[in-house]
Amino acid sequence: MAYRELSVIEVREVLRRYVLGESLRAIARGTGVDRKTVTKYLESAPTLGVRPGGPPPTEEQVLAVLATLRAPGPRGASESTELLAPHHATIQAWLDDGLRLTKIYRRLRKDVAVSYSTLYRFAQVHCGFGASTVTVRVADPPPGEAAEVDFGLLGYWMDPDTGHRRQVHGLLVTLLYSRYACLHVTFRQDLPALLDGLEAAWTFFGGVVKRLVIDNLKPAVTTADRYAPVVDRVFLEYAQARGFVADPTVVRHPTGKTQASYCNASRICDTHWG
Repeated sequence: MAYRELSVIEVREVLRRYVLGESLRAIARGTGVDRKTVTKYLESAPTLGVRPGGPPPTEEQVLAVLATLRAPGPRGASESTELLAPHHATIQAWLDDGLRLTKIYRRLRKDVAVSYSTLYRFAQVHCGFGASTVTVRVADPPPGEAAEVDFGLLGYWMDPDTGHRRQVHGLLVTLLYSRYACLHVTFRQDLPALLDGLEAAWTFFGGVVKRLVIDNLKPAVTTADRYAPVVDRVFLEYAQARGFVADPTVVRHPTGKTQASYCNASRICDTHWG
């Protein structure tokens, strides 16, 4: 029978029978564990204070026996890893140039017979591949400095007059400093609905912020562009009249999304029904 790793209960039973004075053959027969495996687990028992005729093994002694066998020994580099060692500088240069690891594997397999998983592990250990990026927390603006706005689908409502279901949307305006929010409920997502929702938010907050971050809402941003977004002229006139700056978010960029996009019900401190 091949050697197998025993559970805590099995090790405790082996040690308990050993303390009671049973032979290796009796312990193997009584526990159903191979005799060679029993011998392996009992090698460290005397050094841990577990002896025939002594007190029953404690939980610490059982865990110590397990830890002795599970302690990893020194591992040398595998043969496949050694095959990649001469190409270390080349792999590192390709990764620094932004080359995908799958493409690097296709290039290397012409000269090196290793699996993709071996290359992946080699790149992780020796080239820093796959290391998590450092996240820098962006400081919140001062109170009253900025707010974020976005539309979201709240659900459906059965119109009693027509008998048809209508989509119910919410315009969420969130203050960046306090995360205090106002939700304006509407059936539309056009420019009048946007302006009505903002007016309701300014009334609710008791003032207007200096900068309004817009998640590229179509009524407000006619052309969403990373470098040169175009703000709707009517909305721009409204922003000038109210005294805030319209600031569209970075398009097609996850980290450029607004906080309002990820807001849940626990962050909505109050609801304004328009």
